[in-house]
Amino acid sequence: MARARVLTPRERVQYRAAQALGALPPKLQVRLSGKPPVTIERDTLAPAMQLWLAVLERRNLPRLETLPPEAARADRRRQAAIYGGRPVQVGAVRDLLLETVAGELAARHYAPAERAEQPALLVYY
Repeated sequence: MARARVLTPRERVQYRAAQALGALPPKLQVRLSGKPPVTIERDTLAPAMQLWLAVLERRNLPRLETLPPEAARADRRRQAAIYGGRPVQVGAVRDLLLETVAGELAARHYAPAERAEQPALLVYY
């Protein structure tokens, strides 16, 4: 299992700021983002995510697709350490095969060690 990335002093400040912004009331998070709630096909983006994306946009960082692959990977690892919150302990891992029109698609399901009050699901394609 990979060890957690050690944050620099500047990244620790950014982490604390991200935690504070994430603890704000949802309506305030949306207001601070400077945009109306983002809704696509009746799915509304989580207010904390909307605010974090607005903060990243305002920082004028290079777009991910303009970076060389190694730099892009390092940037994503850094941002995940800052904005990702506390690591979640994995309770179980299950390999799956999903039936699709194009054939079978391999997938992996990670279940947390403890049940959350509001369970969430994140899918990468």
